[in-house]
Amino acid sequence: MKTTFVSLALFLAVVAQMVASMAVITNPVSSTKGKGGKKLSVVWNDDGKSPKISDWGGVNVFLAVGSQNVQYKLQQLGSNLPVTQTKGSWKVDPSIGANSKSYFIRMEGTKLGSDGNPPMAFSARFELSNMSGQFNSTVQNAANGKEGAAPSSSTTGSSGSSSTSSASSSSTSSTGLSGAASSSKSSSASSSSSTTSGVAPIYLNSALVTVGAIAAGVAAFV
Repeated sequence: MKTTFVSLALFLAVVAQMVASMAVITNPVSSTKGKGGKKLSVVWNDDGKSPKISDWGGVNVFLAVGSQNVQYKLQQLGSNLPVTQTKGSWKVDPSIGANSKSYFIRMEGTKLGSDGNPPMAFSARFELSNMSGQFNSTVQNAANGKEGAAPSSSTTGSSGSSSTSSASSSSTSSTGLSGAASSSKSSSASSSSSTTSGVAPIYLNSALVTVGAIAAGVAAFV
């Protein structure tokens, strides 16, 4: 297990960039009720401050769960989207997790900042039902915020990733995403239920931001 923690210098750089720029995800919001197997609408905009979304390179959109410290990308919805795009609608894979109100959207730019990390933005936590998978205990703990105050709303972090490590040992299909937690039929003989495993969490400094501080325009998450 290899872990790299966010340095103080990186933390200060992230905070400074967050103050300067805010990409805002306006949908989904905390009252959103999506369903596995159905399309989920994601809408975002740019506050016009530097660095603008036009400086992100491309935009990757992920469906995720996690805490302020540790997050898991469960499904990549959009890949290298043009920076001029401000919305999208994608089908939610029901096998990635359980029915929960802990899901959120995580957006990342493809162009790294001067600190070596991508610009990021986060939505509010929202509910997904009609899901057929299950979270393992590691992912569930992160979703419950036991590894740090849980995010609750739209937030923009500029930099983010800082560490990856394997979080589960049970066999399951993996999305291959960094920090991804894929959920599907487990091959374990002791259980036939779907489990979220093969997970590599992304660790973030809990002091970076408080997701949800801004569902109305200012958000801080990871």
